[in-house]
Amino acid sequence: MAKINTPEELRLMREKLRADLEIRENSNTPDELPQIRVSMDECGIAAGAKAVLATFVEELAARRIRGIVTQTGCAGHCKDEPTVEITLPGRRPSASRSSSSGKSSGAKRPKA
Repeated sequence: MAKINTPEELRLMREKLRADLEIRENSNTPDELPQIRVSMDECGIAAGAKAVLATFVEELAARRIRGIVTQTGCAGHCKDEPTVEITLPGRRPSASRSSSSGKSSGAKRPKA
């Protein structure tokens, strides 16, 4: 962790941590917000799921998008890890995975 030298640096760190916490644990109204679930079992972590989860948290914060980012256990798709399930308000869940080329698997989007 970086050393904090000024009150301003402390304030900025505090704001970032609060924003990250809100995104990861904003579950008071889950049906009204996008929900992103990253499979974080042993296979997922070995395949880079921690970085995937962190990227979702950072991007939602940077774009000021309210949403819920959580981790789940085994999804039963070890060869496809890391896997992500995204649920938009009022829609059915959509699953996606990364491939070894770094491109999305092309999972179909749910119908509205």
